[in-house]
Amino acid sequence: MTIYSHSRLQAFQNCPFQYKLRYIDRVSSEREGIEAFMGSQVHSVMEKLYRDLRLSKLNKLENLIQYYRDSWDKSWHDGIFIVKKSYKPEHYRDTGERCIRSYYEREFPFEDGATLWLEENVLIPLDSAGKYRMRGVVDRLVDKGGGLYEIHDYKTSGSIPSQDQADSDRQLALYQLAVMKSFSDIRDIKLVWHYLVFDKDIVSERSEKELKELKRSTIALIEVVE
Repeated sequence: MTIYSHSRLQAFQNCPFQYKLRYIDRVSSEREGIEAFMGSQVHSVMEKLYRDLRLSKLNKLENLIQYYRDSWDKSWHDGIFIVKKSYKPEHYRDTGERCIRSYYEREFPFEDGATLWLEENVLIPLDSAGKYRMRGVVDRLVDKGGGLYEIHDYKTSGSIPSQDQADSDRQLALYQLAVMKSFSDIRDIKLVWHYLVFDKDIVSERSEKELKELKRSTIALIEVVE
């Protein structure tokens, strides 16, 4: 049985034919949308920020901005494309920089808890027999103390979901299953999305009943794909 990811299942739901080309026929492309490119550069800054904090190094904002600019220039390639022709690469670069600045200024001095995971690869069990499993990458897991954990995800998308949409989101809820499997002192887990373009956070929680339904519906979707 194939080990799926949220993005892989989302691709199937969006367009089964495109899913077939990418995951079955293995049709590769060197093209990359600039939105995805910007997102990866911002993620690299977030990872550096918190990885350095683990070793008691608090980066200055301007040092992180320079790191972002250097990473942007070094990683840029000819396959990056812009769908919205009225925008130029510098518009996206500046937007990413603004995201970093606003997040840094709002969260400083970054004392919201102990960062346990950064860009952590996880396997997520969906059934007791181990037949159905998912994989994913957790942007950041925070131990707030007293059995309270937070799963953080950083978004640079140009739209923001409603609370209802966040409450039904599959990705971070699946990551919650991985966290529950890894730690025994859990009292509560919050799912936190940072929509950096809007300088806004959305927080959600899942009940035991909702997690059970998540497993059932995800297995059902996997069976459709298979």
